[in-house]
Amino acid sequence: VSVWRCYLQGRETVKMRRFQTGIHGVISEEQSVSLIFQVIPMGEVQGDAARSGWFEVELPCGTMHSFRGLKADITWEVVFTVTQTSGRSLTESFPIPILPPP
Repeated sequence: VSVWRCYLQGRETVKMRRFQTGIHGVISEEQSVSLIFQVIPMGEVQGDAARSGWFEVELPCGTMHSFRGLKADITWEVVFTVTQTSGRSLTESFPIPILPPP
């Protein structure tokens, strides 16, 4: 392992109705669109130190909490990227809930 990176990523997913005009008239379909709206670096470790360890991150004040609605979702995930000295990389992500302030 050459480099190990960890970051917190916020994603918004919305369901939108799209209309297209075709040869048979107007077609309507609902599509999901997903965009990353925030990336918070948690840490980076290189060399032998990348074999084990932990990171801690403090969320900025006003960070949007997770939620699921009828037409929109806000989800957060912890993303790990491991890059080998050969240049090959592996990325895994894990969803986590972020609760609103008390």
